[in-house]
Amino acid sequence: MKVPFYLSSVFLATIACADPRDQTSPGGDSTGLEAAVRDSADIRIIENPRPPAGSRLDWRVGAEPAVTIGSVDGEDPYLLSRVRGGFTMPDGRIVVANGGSHELRVFDASGIHVATWGRRGEGPGEFNPLLQVHRWRGDSLLALNSPANHF
Repeated sequence: MKVPFYLSSVFLATIACADPRDQTSPGGDSTGLEAAVRDSADIRIIENPRPPAGSRLDWRVGAEPAVTIGSVDGEDPYLLSRVRGGFTMPDGRIVVANGGSHELRVFDASGIHVATWGRRGEGPGEFNPLLQVHRWRGDSLLALNSPANHF
């Protein structure tokens, strides 16, 4: 199975930042939980024990979503197909890469459509195809397309 480059990069960065000898919490207190470190064919494996039930943070994922974007029927900006990604901008706007129309659709924090950026094509501001969208520094974003990979 071929693993996408960005996933392997995140995995390797996570491992590189981990220090299995550091058994203290951010406040400096010992957690009392020690990671088991072992080696398998020159691959370091670190297993963390599950903390006791009473020691975990007391929060839960809500039963209802905070915001809903997209619908089966309705206005065009809410009809999504082949979504390639999405994220929240620092100002609360939500950007969704709609691969079906090769557009970036922008919604406010409550899910109301406010703008559409791009379209299918090979010129400036056009995507053929729109592959991914990522948050970038400040209020910028990075949209990736590749003319060599037509879908």
